Amino acid sequence: MFCIGCQLPPPVRWGVPSVDPSRRDPAAVALGARVRALRQTRGWSRDQLAERTNLSHRTLVYLESGGVSPTLRTLLLVAEALEVRPGTLVDDLA
Repeated sequence: MFCIGCQLPPPVRWGVPSVDPSRRDPAAVALGARVRALRQTRGWSRDQLAERTNLSHRTLVYLESGGVSPTLRTLLLVAEALEVRPGTLVDDLA
């Protein structure tokens, strides 16, 4: 049944949840910016970092945009690939 005055939810792209930027955790956004800066300093694409970490390109997009807070395992994989201590990624974020 179709309702003429009903509000429809925004469309969802296949498998990609929309994250309202105003609801992102500031610490996750700062962490993502740090990861992006370190990756770019090395001249790596997201695909190159994905290959080094065995994470998907999409996971890195979410991580770098602050759309997700990474698991400890993901944080360790990214730190190892970037050749930094895990603390380098998270120091002073809280």
